[in-house]
Amino acid sequence: MFWLALIDKLKLNAADYTVVNVEAPEMVAALERNNIDAYAVWEPWVTRGLAAVKNTKVLRDQEGILEQGVYIYMNLGWIKKNPEQAEGFMRALVEATDLINKDRKRAAKDVSDFLKSLDPPLVEQLMTKLRFEMVLDDFTVSLFRLAESQLKQQGKLTKPLDLGAFVYPDLLRKVQPRSVNYKP
Repeated sequence: MFWLALIDKLKLNAADYTVVNVEAPEMVAALERNNIDAYAVWEPWVTRGLAAVKNTKVLRDQEGILEQGVYIYMNLGWIKKNPEQAEGFMRALVEATDLINKDRKRAAKDVSDFLKSLDPPLVEQLMTKLRFEMVLDDFTVSLFRLAESQLKQQGKLTKPLDLGAFVYPDLLRKVQPRSVNYKP
């Protein structure tokens, strides 16, 4: 998504570049072997690449190109059959988000302990690059529209996305009403 947004935003000619699709960890190794000249990826692979490959620089970050979001997906039938559990799950996510924002050091340690592959100082450093909030607003939904547009351009989407059938604001609205201002 970032690469396509970058091409679009900077008005680059995609034909001027050879795209090699590899998994994120392999991007760092491929750069180190000089098999590729650059890569577009998310953290922690940006930071890992900077640390692993001498004279590597970030050419362009996502600022002004593509904002990111993480979405929570649940089966609507399950939500309706298990409203207490669904609400409890959402409440736990809201509380975890609050903890991240109030005690970053503890949150970094918890994430590091869970992942077992990133040390707490690196996790804490990575966490400074992101905003942590539980919201459903027009901006959040605009990221779906961007993905929809890109999938359509690639011929991977045969019909328009029906956001009314896809976005369910009621659960977050029940747990944290101030965080939902999306209007279908």
